[in-house]
Amino acid sequence: MSLEELLDGQRNEMTDNVESTVLKVAELENEEKKKMKKITQILVLFSMVLMIVSYILSNYLNQNDIIDFIYGFCNGVTFATLALILIVTGRWGLKIREFKERITSRD
Repeated sequence: MSLEELLDGQRNEMTDNVESTVLKVAELENEEKKKMKKITQILVLFSMVLMIVSYILSNYLNQNDIIDFIYGFCNGVTFATLALILIVTGRWGLKIREFKERITSRD
């Protein structure tokens, strides 16, 4: 066996290793995207439920202090949830995840 054949064989093994690593990274990214999509869908559903509760409270029930508090709470949580969705799905979400990974990966 010649030196050239050995080097070619080693290169092929390295290429296979690089390809498998790239595939693993792509699979991990897809799993993360699916997880983020699921979280976003749950938050949107939660906001929609709170908006419906808020609408019912403001239009169909007699107003008193407790109803007003629940109405305000629903509106506040809905706003906060929608703001959280914007943060998480935007560029700030990426920066937060990178920061979290840096902190948790330290030895």
